[in-house]
Amino acid sequence: MWMVANFNTNSKLTAADGSLILEFKDIRFVAYEAAVPPNMTVEVHGEPYAGVSWKPDISTLSPAQAIQLYLEIQSAADAVSKIVEFINHEQPLTSILFVGTPSLGTLDTILKAVSATTTVAIADSSEGFEEVKARFGDHIATLPISNRDSLDLTELHTTPQDLVIVAMEFGHKLSVVKSVLTKKGKLLFSVVVINGESAHRNLITIGLATAELRFDLPDVTVVMSSTSSIEPYTNEVEPEDITLMATDT
Repeated sequence: MWMVANFNTNSKLTAADGSLILEFKDIRFVAYEAAVPPNMTVEVHGEPYAGVSWKPDISTLSPAQAIQLYLEIQSAADAVSKIVEFINHEQPLTSILFVGTPSLGTLDTILKAVSATTTVAIADSSEGFEEVKARFGDHIATLPISNRDSLDLTELHTTPQDLVIVAMEFGHKLSVVKSVLTKKGKLLFSVVVINGESAHRNLITIGLATAELRFDLPDVTVVMSSTSSIEPYTNEVEPEDITLMATDT
């Protein structure tokens, strides 16, 4: 038994009226072989290149443009899912950590937006894990936290994460969450801010970059930030509070 690994052929691209747009002659094609990590326990289907998918550049997308382009976004959960889609399109995510358990709907949407090889985990108390395991099985890892008040993420012994999504009850622990991000990791959380400058100052205080992308909804703003080289703010005056809302509304 043998298999053709490569072959040469010709191809044409025509318009709807039959006119020739592009013609290839004697092009060498190579059989697609997906590279799958040897320790994968989940069945992975081949994902060959099949076209060009255009999405906005998250580094230049303004809040006004975000809302105008995606009118279907009506909640923080919608915005979080769309931002994850943008991030993954720009640079495929290898790992996502939820601090706090999101809704099953949010988990389902995000799993569909990323590759089957992306590791997804939830750090929280064990309450609620049963529903997650029943719905997603081994597709999502559950990492129990012994004390939700102190939120010591070092006890999880997890590797640095490409993306961390923070729920409301852990909003005051963003400085702790920052410790589990990769050097260029992204952070997502929802915030109600009366004073935009206050939000800017608080992000700088904990050593995060100012908001790189925002979805401004009527009752909440979803913020994407990232790890920053800026040193934490050391003024003796305490930073103003930021009120955080759940990302799984």
